[in-house]
Order: sequence, then structure tokens, then C-alpha cells
Amino acid sequence: MEQTKFNQSRKKSAQEIATILNNCNMLIDLSIEDQANKIVLNVQTDSATAQYTELDSKRMNSFLDTLIEYADNKDDIEELKEELMDLQFN
Repeated sequence: MEQTKFNQSRKKSAQEIATILNNCNMLIDLSIEDQANKIVLNVQTDSATAQYTELDSKRMNSFLDTLIEYADNKDDIEELKEELMDLQFN
């Protein structure tokens, strides 16, 4: 299984993560977690694993807005946005 790390522009990262999501046969994990001083998007599919990190929820929300433009299954990204909102208020 390929593990990918991204340290590039938000748009390029969104395109790469969308490619992973769009081309997978099985989505294993798609979640957001609040770690010490950062928000992390976890992506695990049958063929690749990726993480994307932002410093705060506002930036992660901006990233998700970009990601939704490229993802085929926009409902998954909407669920992530809801998950992010839950993190902000808990």
C-alpha cells in the first residue's frame, strides 16, 4: 500500500487526495481528527494512505472546499465538513 505525504499548495494537495478517493475500489477511512495544535485529514483506501494537516479548522475548511471541487463523491466531503464543525464545538 502506498503512503503519500503532501507538502505543497492546497490546490495540488486537494487534487492528489481527490485522485486517491476517485480511483479507489474501497474506502477504508476518511476522517478528521484534532491533534495537538493541528487538524489532520486521514485518508485510507485499498490502494493508498494519505494525511493532510492544517494548523486550524478554518484552514482545513478551506481545504475541504477545494477538495470538494475535485472529488467525485461530494457527500463524503460534506460529511467531513460536518465532522470538522463538530470538532470546533466540542
